[in-house]
Amino acid sequence: MIQATATFSGAVLAEASLSFLGVGTQPPVPSWGRMLLDATRALGVAPWMAVFPGAALDPQLRRFAGREPVA
Repeated sequence: MIQATATFSGAVLAEASLSFLGVGTQPPVPSWGRMLLDATRALGVAPWMAVFPGAALDPQLRRFAGREPVA
């Protein structure tokens, strides 16, 4: 179960990375990478468009959830 969870999260990050670069899923299919790519075009007007997809993909949030980070 742990292996499947780690593999799934890696696959989601890989798909999002490819979609951000433009070689992943095409526009009718939703993707966090595509959302971030679209948000980069609107950062000056609507910077919050990048916050939610970016926070969903941030691995640092999961690592330190519930405890203080070690400096």
